[in-house]
Amino acid sequence: MTPEEVQRIYYLTLQATLIDRQAVKLFKSYLQRNRCGDKSLSEQYIEVYELCGEYMKPHIGVITLDELDELVDLGLPRELEKELNEQIKTGDSDKITRCLLRVQGTLRNAIEESEEYKGYRDALAEKLSQL
Repeated sequence: MTPEEVQRIYYLTLQATLIDRQAVKLFKSYLQRNRCGDKSLSEQYIEVYELCGEYMKPHIGVITLDELDELVDLGLPRELEKELNEQIKTGDSDKITRCLLRVQGTLRNAIEESEEYKGYRDALAEKLSQL
């Protein structure tokens, strides 16, 4: 990775990191390398975040309870599951999309507050100082 790439990724917000292919790949790689055993909450939340993004694509339509189960299997927290379940039952795609955006926002905040994210940022800063 070039010094410019490291610097570019370092200055991304978490939200920008999660939508930048190279940056999110680097963050996931960092999480995998530093994991002991099962996936961390941050890893689970990234997977849920990404799948929520997939479910909001225009060609997908209204998500089903089976797709909600997929999110739960990946690590969707219970309170968010309940909220999304209620919106899915309404069948209103706008309400579901807004709920998916709230889910993403909640998970993004949780990731940003995590020790894993702080460690990732510290590792990037260290890499920058070595360049």
